[in-house]
Amino acid sequence: MSSTMFKNGVSKVFHNREIVEAKKAGWTFSPDKVVNVKPKMPKYKLEVSEVEVKQPEITTDLSGPEDLIIGE
Repeated sequence: MSSTMFKNGVSKVFHNREIVEAKKAGWTFSPDKVVNVKPKMPKYKLEVSEVEVKQPEITTDLSGPEDLIIGE
């Protein structure tokens, strides 16, 4: 199992067997000041002002279950 540890605003992932040595070297589990912050991506908003609505064309669609009877 691994854990993220912090030291002087830098984060690093340590494996379970390395955590004791990292604590002796001054690494902690809580960040005092994190420098590596991911920038937020802008959210784009799409606005549609006018849309043309198409009417369905009349096709030879089945009107009911009686149309499924084939061969009579």
